[in-house]
Amino acid sequence: MNAQSFSNQWQTQRKKRLLFAVGMLILLFLATAFLVYARQNLRQSQVNAAVSRQTHQEALWKEEEARDVALFNEKAQQMMRSATSHGLSPDGWAERRINLKQAQITRHEANELLLSVARTGDRLFNIEEFDISVTRGDEGLFNISDRPNTPLLLTARGTAVFRTGG
Repeated sequence: MNAQSFSNQWQTQRKKRLLFAVGMLILLFLATAFLVYARQNLRQSQVNAAVSRQTHQEALWKEEEARDVALFNEKAQQMMRSATSHGLSPDGWAERRINLKQAQITRHEANELLLSVARTGDRLFNIEEFDISVTRGDEGLFNISDRPNTPLLLTARGTAVFRTGG
């Protein structure tokens, strides 16, 4: 009986070791699966964190831009109030484009035109292009020849702004 009991005992030990080994393999498999799952979650969390940081930075930029726009609007409102208090309300002014290209005019008309574009409290003229010249080689702008009715050539382009009364 001793041999049989030894054999049973050996069989029982063998089963226990086999069960222990199978249990350890199952635990190893579960630990590996958990590790793979955890790594995937870590990678996804890192991606989400990077996206969140980028979104946060964009939100900060937009907030700064919104503050700049608000400050700009506030300053524009202050300028509008100041302009209105000084009689420079946009409602009281009109604008006209002037575009004369190589127009022939008399010296008298040129003098009147130059006086009309002079800046005063009621009108402004923003000149983009201006050229006045004589039509004959023996004349000058300041020296009149023996023929005073000789026309001048005038090129004037710009914007005239004038008060309409408001």
